[in-house]
Amino acid sequence: MQNEKLNFKSEESAFPPTFWTPISDNDKIILLAQNKGRNFTMSQVVAVAKRCSQGFPQVVVCRPFSADGLPFPTIFWLTCPYLNKKCGTLESNQKVSELEEIFRSKPLEIDNWHKSYQVLRKKLIDKRTEDFIETFSCKLLNQIFIKGVGGIDLKEVPFGVKCLHLQIATWLGMGKHPAEHWLSTQIGSIECQENLCNTNLL
Repeated sequence: MQNEKLNFKSEESAFPPTFWTPISDNDKIILLAQNKGRNFTMSQVVAVAKRCSQGFPQVVVCRPFSADGLPFPTIFWLTCPYLNKKCGTLESNQKVSELEEIFRSKPLEIDNWHKSYQVLRKKLIDKRTEDFIETFSCKLLNQIFIKGVGGIDLKEVPFGVKCLHLQIATWLGMGKHPAEHWLSTQIGSIECQENLCNTNLL
């Protein structure tokens, strides 16, 4: 896990984070293979937020809006096949509800975390896109700004988790998480030993 952590609550925070890296041509090949069969569009990707020790993308940063002006559900997308599988296994063991209970025990931390995410998401919307969206729907733009991590409705489900894929991607993409210890304990190693992306995808 990277040592640098983000505090996006301040509008003056450095952007983009130094541990995010540009998308290379080889990354594009890997990402398309990693996301085969999923609703994934390469044009949505801005950068790689987290790589494994072999250099393969584990989490990518996505634009808040698609090219046609529709909201994208999350700014962090988990691409690592190893982590995706581990998240699926944990979800089948009812770990989402367990994490929701942890969220309920940390209301202030959860609120601050969502606010940090909101600031980051706003920073990812360039002025041209913001003006374009505002022309057609100020309400849509406002809704994007007030939604929490992964589009969670903070009024309806302030301690919502959605899925562990979202939580792991956001933890690794932001470098922090209010339940970081729990996530780390549940996931264990955050990368495979089999070099799956090199042996299976290329």
